[in-house]
Amino acid sequence: MPENVKAAHAGHANGFSDTTTTTNSKHNDSPSIPKPNGAVKGGPNLLPFYFNDWGNAQRLLEVYGADMRYCHDMRKWLIWDKKRWCPDKTGRAKYLARRAMLVFLGQALEDGGSESPHYKFARESLNAGPINSLLAMAEPESYITPDLLDTHPHLLTFENGTVDLSTGVRRSHRREDLITKIVRHNSSALAKNDPPILAKSDPGILN
Repeated sequence: MPENVKAAHAGHANGFSDTTTTTNSKHNDSPSIPKPNGAVKGGPNLLPFYFNDWGNAQRLLEVYGADMRYCHDMRKWLIWDKKRWCPDKTGRAKYLARRAMLVFLGQALEDGGSESPHYKFARESLNAGPINSLLAMAEPESYITPDLLDTHPHLLTFENGTVDLSTGVRRSHRREDLITKIVRHNSSALAKNDPPILAKSDPGILN
């Protein structure tokens, strides 16, 4: 099992693990733009995992695991969008799963060519059935429960950072805050006219 999958499982007690954050930093360089045949260069080594749905779930989490959590109560994936954990309403999880398989395809092509077992399996893994299956297998490996979300009473996330309402200090967005709501304004612009605390009760600017 890849280290970040172990970390995700071990970090369920607090909803986020330090190891997962570290793992994400290892993959800050996104895979390059797909080549004409769809294969993607770069990313962590995905070749050693099994040739089945479970192996593909591990591949997904190895590439994008730091940015994905599944909430069984909501029946949705939550995707880190660089500012907050956003409930997936657009099929982003499927997009990331497909991208992970394209990374796998690119590595298989470079490693053994288009006739290798890795390449043939990676190509088949891009079909709808395997994509849905790998996501289902990944759900219990990277889950989160609702009681761990939005638990900080003094943290409010804006477009340009997260403000600690108890101090007025703004800092960068952080995965480990487990925030799902965002005020669709910059904190400095909003503060000129409205106390930031009011944004929590205004459904027009918080979602």
